[in-house]
Amino acid sequence: MVLLVSWQFGKSLTQLVNLADDVSSGKLESAVDIRGSAEIREVASVLNSVIGGFSRRKNEIETDQRLLKMKVEERTSQLSQRDEALSKAVEEVSETRSQLHQMEHYDRLTSLLNRSLFAEQLSLVLRLNERNKTRLALLVSNLDNFKRLNESLGHATGDEVLREVGRLATCVRESDLVAHNSDAEPGMEVSRLGVDEFTIVLNQLDSVDAAGEVAHRIIDSLAAPIQVNGREVVVTPSIGIANAPKDAQEVEGLLRAASTAMQQVKRGTGERFLFYSNDMDVSAIDSLRLEADLRKAIERGELSLHYQPQVDTINGSVVGAEALLRWQHPEFGDLPPNQFIAMADKMGYSDQLGDWVVEEACKQLAAFAARDLKLSRVAINVAAPQFKPELVQLIEAILLKYELEPPSLELGLAQSTLMDKRTSVSQSLNALKELGVYLSVDDFGTSHEPLIYLSDLPIDEIKLDRRFVCSCADSDGGAGNPGAGLRVGL
Repeated sequence: MVLLVSWQFGKSLTQLVNLADDVSSGKLESAVDIRGSAEIREVASVLNSVIGGFSRRKNEIETDQRLLKMKVEERTSQLSQRDEALSKAVEEVSETRSQLHQMEHYDRLTSLLNRSLFAEQLSLVLRLNERNKTRLALLVSNLDNFKRLNESLGHATGDEVLREVGRLATCVRESDLVAHNSDAEPGMEVSRLGVDEFTIVLNQLDSVDAAGEVAHRIIDSLAAPIQVNGREVVVTPSIGIANAPKDAQEVEGLLRAASTAMQQVKRGTGERFLFYSNDMDVSAIDSLRLEADLRKAIERGELSLHYQPQVDTINGSVVGAEALLRWQHPEFGDLPPNQFIAMADKMGYSDQLGDWVVEEACKQLAAFAARDLKLSRVAINVAAPQFKPELVQLIEAILLKYELEPPSLELGLAQSTLMDKRTSVSQSLNALKELGVYLSVDDFGTSHEPLIYLSDLPIDEIKLDRRFVCSCADSDGGAGNPGAGLRVGL
């Protein structure tokens, strides 16, 4: 009996020892049932309590670890999102900086260098040329009658024309510095300094004649019609050339010299480009003087109309007259229209000038009639800026004032004005025709519009440009060929 009790006690004690080992090693997570004496059960109860504490602690640790892992993952995700947002912000800042640089230094329409960056680069090149004792040429090119083209065909067409002209770089040597296009390799572009004004810098010239060759190539490249919105547009440039260091050694002086030469071309010298010379400054001063005097020419009574008779070649009778505007300047004498009409257009003075011509021509026509010199018609030219709805009201009032029949007044309209697709132009044409005014097209053939464009217009007469007729005579298959005929009738 004693042996049995001892054996059972020893067995219970062994279980307690093993239980303690398992508890210490963390193998037990739940309570165990050990039978034995009260002392054994008490010890077992303590161990079970320890096991319960360990189990709870383990659960707490696992829970904490899971929460920590979730927080780490959440934090990592937040950091990743912040990194992405930061990278995006850096890209946006970089893109914005690039856009600001583009807007600050490049022309929006053509992507060519604007005046500020062009001047900065030209200044650098001038210093390098001075150090290396080399020559440089600046070409300033301005498009003839671009304002009229813009008004006739619309600003969208004008913008397309400017983009095409911006491709003048194909005419320039690859080694020349031309204000760099942001989308192309440097050294092959032009700069746009004004609405229709472009510049080209020719660096390290062997001779000044090379600048003239480049000017020729620019002119030749623009000789072909430009296709814009389904129509052909012809533009011609006026180019002025200045050389450094001969004409100037700084940016503004060089620009001023080249612009002076360009303005000299525009005054009707017959040349398409000119090199700057000192005597041009005198002409520039005269031009400024004329601009100031032109505003006062009407009130001073310096403007007059000269009448060129229109003769019937069959019987020799005078059937009409064309009114030609002249300016009797008190200092420069009798000035023809080509010396001040373009100036008036640039000054925004063409409306006032044109209104005066209409009034004066009708007044003189009435005076002729009072002297029994009855002309069937007097013709006057109407500039494109003047052609607007108000012109119809003005003509109607003046005809009524001088008691003239509407067909006795002929309005000569430029071909570009008639090609204008604006509703106001079409309405004005129809209103003039309804009024009874005689309408003619001046210098037809100066642009590449076919006759079909005139079929829907209320035109009474077409006057062919002299160059158009001459080109027909020179063509092997043209109207100048034996057996060929040329007739225009409406």
